[in-house]
Amino acid sequence: MEETKKKLNLFDIICLSFASFFSIELVASQATLGPSMIFSMLLFGGLYLICHGLICAEMGAAYPDQGGIYVWTLQAFGSKWAARTTWWYWANVVAFVPCTMVALVVVFQQLFWPDMSVITTTLICIAGTWAAVLLNCMSLEDSKLLSNTGSVLKLVVCLALIGGGIYTLAVSGSQNVFSMDTVVPKFDMQLFALLPVYIYGLNGMDIISCNSGEMENPKKDVPKALLITGIMSISIYILCAIAILIIMPQAEIDSASGMIDAIITVFGGSRIVAVLIGISLVFVYASYIFGWTIGGNSAALEAGEAGELPGWFARSNKRHAPSGWFPHAWRI
Repeated sequence: MEETKKKLNLFDIICLSFASFFSIELVASQATLGPSMIFSMLLFGGLYLICHGLICAEMGAAYPDQGGIYVWTLQAFGSKWAARTTWWYWANVVAFVPCTMVALVVVFQQLFWPDMSVITTTLICIAGTWAAVLLNCMSLEDSKLLSNTGSVLKLVVCLALIGGGIYTLAVSGSQNVFSMDTVVPKFDMQLFALLPVYIYGLNGMDIISCNSGEMENPKKDVPKALLITGIMSISIYILCAIAILIIMPQAEIDSASGMIDAIITVFGGSRIVAVLIGISLVFVYASYIFGWTIGGNSAALEAGEAGELPGWFARSNKRHAPSGWFPHAWRI
């Protein structure tokens, strides 16, 4: 690829990593598992995080090239498998974006528009998907503000929830019992069937290396960012789930809206709080979507330029941001 201006420092990389790695919509899902999620997350989540994180850190430092997983696969298995891997990587993003938009709309339904129709939900999801497409046509120099803002607000929302859990525990006690019997799970098939939940919640460390070519010092910053993000993510998953379990009985926790339910319960359903949460979550989900789409599209762009994916994958603007099949006039 052509030489590009280095746009991402360590703070930007940490924010991009946290925005795409930490899945805020899974916090309530973790809480529905009860206090046993603490042990399970530490054991299974920790083991997977170590393996996944070390692999991505090593590969990201050893091959600090734009394209990430495309470059890694190309070096190991050649162009045929690099093309296939990048295609499925990109196709995963195509499915991921509308699914995450649905999760965002569910939150908005609960906060502002309980009787939202299916047609309205669909139109909002379509509009949000196209907004994500347009953001990917911008240079990271401009669009990194979204991931930085989203990461900070994601942390603020989680800290508000954790603070609410501490307040509830001090005032009225926990709605669920935390003891050795409840924290240590039974090692049966039901437990192992939940392994994909922990793996999905800790996936995505490979994303940031897709933009290594735009980092100031990827060999040093990628491992640092992954270590910081990994420790932050697994800690916040556990603390947020514990907070929800303190605030709400396990049987009443909804896997989709449980986090918002808990926050509203603590802060009294204030309209101001609801609006602030809604605004924050727009940036949180937008940065989450952006992190995955820019990674998938950057890998596909490199594969397209190498002639291993269809020609429209190779189209980019003057700042080397992927523009796909957009008309030339639309390329920012």
